[in-house]
Amino acid sequence: MGANEERRFHRIAWLVVIILMAASLPLSKFTMSIFQFLILVMWFFFGIDFKKICDDFKQYSIAKASICFFKYTVSLFVNNFINGFRLFFKNKVAILVFSIYIMHVLGLLWTSDFAYALKDLRIKLPLLMFPVILVMMPKFSKKQVYLILGVYVLANLSGAIATVIHFFIGDYSDARQLSVFISPVRFSLNLCFSIFIVSYFIIRKTFLSNKTRVLLLGVILFLAFTLFLLESGIGFLILALGVFLGLISFVKHSTSIKLKLAFSVLCIAFPLSLGWFLFYEYHQYSGGENIQISSLPVKTVYGNTYKHDTTMFLVENGGYPGTYFCEKELRDNWNQRSKLPYDSLDRTGGLLKFTLIRYLNSKDLHRDAQGVSNLKESDLKNIEKGIANHVYVDNPGIKARLYKFFFGLKRYQKTKDPNNSSLFQRLEYWRTASQIIKSNFWIGVGTGDVPTAFDNQYIKMKTQLKEKFRFRAHNQFLTIFLTFGVFGFLYFLFVLFYSIGKSKLFSDFFMITFLLVALVSMLTEDTIESQAGVTFFAFFFTFLLFSRKNKTELQ
Repeated sequence: MGANEERRFHRIAWLVVIILMAASLPLSKFTMSIFQFLILVMWFFFGIDFKKICDDFKQYSIAKASICFFKYTVSLFVNNFINGFRLFFKNKVAILVFSIYIMHVLGLLWTSDFAYALKDLRIKLPLLMFPVILVMMPKFSKKQVYLILGVYVLANLSGAIATVIHFFIGDYSDARQLSVFISPVRFSLNLCFSIFIVSYFIIRKTFLSNKTRVLLLGVILFLAFTLFLLESGIGFLILALGVFLGLISFVKHSTSIKLKLAFSVLCIAFPLSLGWFLFYEYHQYSGGENIQISSLPVKTVYGNTYKHDTTMFLVENGGYPGTYFCEKELRDNWNQRSKLPYDSLDRTGGLLKFTLIRYLNSKDLHRDAQGVSNLKESDLKNIEKGIANHVYVDNPGIKARLYKFFFGLKRYQKTKDPNNSSLFQRLEYWRTASQIIKSNFWIGVGTGDVPTAFDNQYIKMKTQLKEKFRFRAHNQFLTIFLTFGVFGFLYFLFVLFYSIGKSKLFSDFFMITFLLVALVSMLTEDTIESQAGVTFFAFFFTFLLFSRKNKTELQ
């Protein structure tokens, strides 16, 4: 193998490892770790001369050849290390991105929980590794970049297919369980970025045939459908913002007055239509008429006495679950049809009888013997799983998400209890984070003391959040602020935007759409506080900054 062939082999191997790294992001935390390790190994020994090693083992004894191999690999590692860091220290943007990790290391100076701090630093190693390594390693051509992104989209498509299959034949009680490989929130971010990538090829690549464009449009629709099944609120928001910003860009560069007028009308009509839709759905959910208890039947068809109570439960699906309630018939008939007793817990740990009552109401069935007899076998399984509203499984997506939100909203309005809604839980997280920030405005609590600060603040505030829901901020900006103070927060924002500006990538389609995905997700999630999230962010941010030869060709 000649020198040119050796170099070509190493570059192909590097390309393959990066492709596999990208493909791991939506599919497996385990392989994420494996390919990060391989990237590290390739950096250490990039350019290794296999011919020399083979010649040494042919020429010398095993002992002497092993010594030669050891000396050679150490020498290669040292050369790669020294030459690589020369490149790294010449790249101001790489140093800036790398400094985000250094900021976390410096946060050890005023932390007390070193066990958690070291765990946090381990999770965030991608912020250390990718900016250092990718700036040193060979850059990719436009075709190679397209190949990497294409395989990444295919990996997301594979994950989406698995999700849809699980939806139709799997056993689940919550839409979040449909994401079979990584957390549904992280998977949603990958799906959104994949949709933007495919959109780029449909819109900007004129060499594609119409059949190919139709096929790619089908991929977009399928990925969007998967987001719909996952009930991903953040995914819906990211896609809506992406479409809106895309339309603004298109109209801005158009000379058609009619098009600009149509867009203006759309900007007015869309929010009005959305408002009407939300009002309609809310009215359908909570628009139960004020009923006269005296006008309701007293007896069931079997002669047992009904109980009618409009205060025991919240109004759902336009009805009062506490009306048309005969517990004797409900208990007896349920116990005849199900192995889970009426007075036991469902599989989510809730009281099964309350789940049953709410579910019957959602299907407009009386809470009596007739109501239970009209339930299908699939309904029985739903109730046993703890699903309290048939809409959650029969109308997945936006409607199910809205009904869950409406239930949490009504519960919060009545009891100020945030436990039944992810939105109101987040409001409690943000309120808690803001209080921590007030007490630690200048330098924050340090890298390791974030969980302790939240635990103490929850107790101080006497929060109604259950122990199992007492999480961190679910907002990356607030987390950075309360961890490192105002200066750390401003520095984090400076690094993000200055890096893109210095690299002249504010007009780069991939970077801007990735930034949209990352920043919007940071509003409702601690995006870089988990392995899947920080790897997704660190890999693509540094890949788009440092790994492309001709970035202007992709703009």
